[in-house]
Amino acid sequence: MNFTDELKVALNEVSLDRLTILAEANAELFMDWLLKSPYVAVEVPTIKHSGHFRYEIRLIDGLGHISINTDSPKVKAVRYEVNTNNFKEVGRERLKEGFEKIMSWLKHIHFSRLDIAIDINTFGFRKWKVSCSRSVKKSYFEGRYGDLETIYFGTRQSDFMYRIYDKAKQLKEVKSIELGKEMWRFELQINTSRQVEEFLSGNWNPFMDLFIEGQAVSKGRLDELSPIDELVIKGILEEPSKLNEFSRKYKEKYKKLLKTFGEKEKTSLHELYIPFAEGIKKELEALQNNSKASMNA
Repeated sequence: MNFTDELKVALNEVSLDRLTILAEANAELFMDWLLKSPYVAVEVPTIKHSGHFRYEIRLIDGLGHISINTDSPKVKAVRYEVNTNNFKEVGRERLKEGFEKIMSWLKHIHFSRLDIAIDINTFGFRKWKVSCSRSVKKSYFEGRYGDLETIYFGTRQSDFMYRIYDKAKQLKEVKSIELGKEMWRFELQINTSRQVEEFLSGNWNPFMDLFIEGQAVSKGRLDELSPIDELVIKGILEEPSKLNEFSRKYKEKYKKLLKTFGEKEKTSLHELYIPFAEGIKKELEALQNNSKASMNA
C-alpha cells in the first residue's frame, strides 16, 4: 500500500465547517421573530456604534451569531456566522431545526467566508511533514513541551489560508470530548466572497498546493553501496536531520546519493478532497436554493 492509499484509509471525514452568510431579509420582522424564538441566548441585542451591522444577536450554543442592519434595505441586511458541523453531533437536532428556520428568512444569500475540514486519523507531525507550494507566510506553534501542534499557511488577510492542528487534543481541551484516537485536521479557510465564487464556479481547486510528506523510503538497491554509505543513507532516510551533521563535502555527496537511492512519499491533500468535492458544492448550492425557494413561497 502506497502513502496516498494509507492516507485514504486513515481519512475520517471531509466536511463543511464554519460559514459566514450574507443575505437580504425583512430585517425588522426577522429580528422581531428571532428575539422571540427559542434560539437566542440573550433576548436583548447588542447595539454596535460602528460598522455596517448595527445589532448583534448571540444565539444558543452551537448555533452561532447574527448581525442585523435595519437602516438600509438596499444592502445586505443580515450576516450569519455559524459552524454547520455542530449540527452533526448526537443530541443536537434542535440546532439543525433552528438553522433551517433562520435560513428560511434569508434571500439572495452568498458566502463571505467558507471553511472546509479534512480530518485524518493519524499521528500528525510526529510521522509526517506538511508543506505548501505557494509563497505564503508560515506560522508554527508549539505546545507546552515543545511539540509542534499547529501550522498556518497564509493569514486571515489572505484570500484563503490553511490551518493544520491536532483536532483530538482540541476537542478534549475545549469540549471535554475524548476521541480515544489520533485525529488531525487540515482546514481550508476561504476569507473573501470573490474566492468563494471562484471555488463555487470551479475556477479554483482547493488543497492543490497543500502536501503531506510521509516517511522516506528507499527507491534503489542500497546493497549496491559501500557498507558505510548504505548505513549512512539508511540513517538519513530514517531521520533526515542527520544530513545537517555532515561537512559541506559529505553533505553534497549524500544529497546526490539520496536522489538515486531514497525519496520521501508526497501526497497533495487535493487527492483526498476530490471524492467529496461535488458533495460539498451541492451542500452550499442547497443553502442558496432554499433561500430562493423561501422567496417564492
